[in-house]
Amino acid sequence: MSSRNSWEVARRKIAAFPRLLAECSKEGSVYAKCVSRKEHLQKNDCSKEFQEFYTCIQKHAKKTA
Repeated sequence: MSSRNSWEVARRKIAAFPRLLAECSKEGSVYAKCVSRKEHLQKNDCSKEFQEFYTCIQKHAKKTA
C-alpha cells in the first residue's frame, strides 16, 4: 500500500467516525453515564458498557468498509 493510499484510507475512517458515534449514541450514552457516576474510576469499571459501545462501533464500521 502506498503512503498516499494509506492517508486516504485513514481520512475515510476518520470522516466516518461522527456517523458511527451517531449510530451508537444509545450505547455511548450508557457508557458515558456509567463513567460519570464513578467518583474514582478504576480499571474494568464500566467494562460491560464499554464493550457494548465498542461492539456497536465495530459492527457499523464494517458496513462502511
